[in-house]
Amino acid sequence: MKILVILGSDRKGNTYKIVEAIKNNVKKIDSRIEFEFLHLNDLNIDFCKGCYLCFDKGEEFCPNKDDLKILYDKIDSSDGLIIASPIYALSLSANLKNVFDRFAYVIHRPRFFNKSSLCVVTTFASPNMKNTLELIKANLWLWGFNVTGKIGITGGTDKSFKEDDFPDKKTLKKIRKLSISFFKDLKMKKFQKPSFMGMMKFELVRNLMKNEKTADSEYFEKKGWSNPKVKYYYDVRINVFKRIVVKIIVFLAKKFMKIK
Repeated sequence: MKILVILGSDRKGNTYKIVEAIKNNVKKIDSRIEFEFLHLNDLNIDFCKGCYLCFDKGEEFCPNKDDLKILYDKIDSSDGLIIASPIYALSLSANLKNVFDRFAYVIHRPRFFNKSSLCVVTTFASPNMKNTLELIKANLWLWGFNVTGKIGITGGTDKSFKEDDFPDKKTLKKIRKLSISFFKDLKMKKFQKPSFMGMMKFELVRNLMKNEKTADSEYFEKKGWSNPKVKYYYDVRINVFKRIVVKIIVFLAKKFMKIK
């Protein structure tokens, strides 16, 4: 089993230390699990041009000829993913935000449904910890990942801490608990339980695809998701009441958006 760790910082500072602690806890449970640490600045990933070609024709038509496919293949071949970033200027690092922008087509054409993930954020004193964690979590969720959990740590700079002071005992306890949950999800290849938002996204996008001939609509057709009998991205039991409520909301949304 292999875990890919995507780091939004070149430094081996607090963010790196938190992920190292997660790795050590997971490997205590099963030493055979492999971890690959990937610093985004080691790859050449250009900024998104906003041309919509990945949506309309397919990601292979992107005008940027860079290392994004290398990153995608690493994510695709992994069993689990940890995305970690320090907070810079009230949000995640620019290179990580750029990756989310470049993988926008995966939001339109989700996958990775049986893979588990974690979100890690560290900061010296930013008040925007919660929003930054939610931003990472939302992207992973929209890609299809089961998000096992998230952890945000406020700590001092590397210079203000001795080598053994960070993470502290309280933080290590949180990390241990999260690592155990992550390991369990990895072993189970757990699918995320459909939420109201997930079901509404599925139904709305499916209806939008009916009037399009794009890479998105072709993907839905290939997956069988265009079939009205298909309830969700994957075979899963869904509460009847929840399905009825979603159908009503989607019906009203279609009327408002004038979708046939």
